[in-house]
Amino acid sequence: MNFLSIFFPGVWVHEFAHALACFIGGVKVHRVNVRSSSGVVVHDPTNARNAWIITLAPLLMGTLLGALCIHAAKNAWGANTLLSFVLIWLGISIGFHAIPSTTDALNIPQAISRRFAEAVNSPHSFGWKLIKILGYVLTWPLAWLSASIIWLANLTILFRLAWVVGIVLLTWPA
Repeated sequence: MNFLSIFFPGVWVHEFAHALACFIGGVKVHRVNVRSSSGVVVHDPTNARNAWIITLAPLLMGTLLGALCIHAAKNAWGANTLLSFVLIWLGISIGFHAIPSTTDALNIPQAISRRFAEAVNSPHSFGWKLIKILGYVLTWPLAWLSASIIWLANLTILFRLAWVVGIVLLTWPA
């Protein structure tokens, strides 16, 4: 058990966000496995659009839910200090795990590569193939740019800490 285990609610929210994005995108989820400091959602292969949504879902959901917890803690501060501390812990935990993992990030270029290969080998007309292939070629650099930014964010724990501090400062102004 490592020290990140104290942030386990954030792992649950992170994986739930992936699973919810799969559900919304119509992608079948086979298994959700959550441990104290990590987790995984195993789902069917997906198209590029759903790969973006599934990858970025924890960032959106975790940031919003973390901010909501911190805001609720601020409002409860005078009346119920224990509740405020629990909400602060939840907000920090959820915000800390809002950042997609490097594995999450690689799902985007992998989905584009898979769909590119399917388009090349499809029995459709030349025009259909050309349009699909051009679309995938144009999105390829954006996929790797996104993956690189997420990879850089995961290089150090300092980025996650800065993200959480940003959430707290934005939701608990002086």
